[in-house]
Amino acid sequence: MLPAFFSIGIRFSIAKLYDEPYSYGTASWLIFLESVPLTKIAGAQLFHGDTNDMLTFIIAVQSMNESTIREIETLVSHHARFRQFCADPPFVSGTLLVREPLIQAGRVTSKGELDAGNNCLQEAWRIFSRQYRTL
Repeated sequence: MLPAFFSIGIRFSIAKLYDEPYSYGTASWLIFLESVPLTKIAGAQLFHGDTNDMLTFIIAVQSMNESTIREIETLVSHHARFRQFCADPPFVSGTLLVREPLIQAGRVTSKGELDAGNNCLQEAWRIFSRQYRTL
């Protein structure tokens, strides 16, 4: 993760996601994408990974704007599916977040577009895009 950025870790219980139709990583990113419009987090860096104890999947967002991080927490915490699948505690920050072995999953461009590699975030984006194009 990048120093001098504001950050939030969004925690998902791997056990609770076990019966979802996608991998727990993809399912977590789908919930995140349903909760947070990418245009609201333009310029953000995205990270993900399992916690050291292998019981929780974390999506971490870093931004230069502290209000963006606060808005992410508000949006995600009000999402019903997140409340169903979140770990306890649902959010983490500071040293508790930095110590987890997260890798960069992608970034959101200044125009609010996703730039992700070949990972569960990219898979979730393809599924999310198909679902909302047909609504």
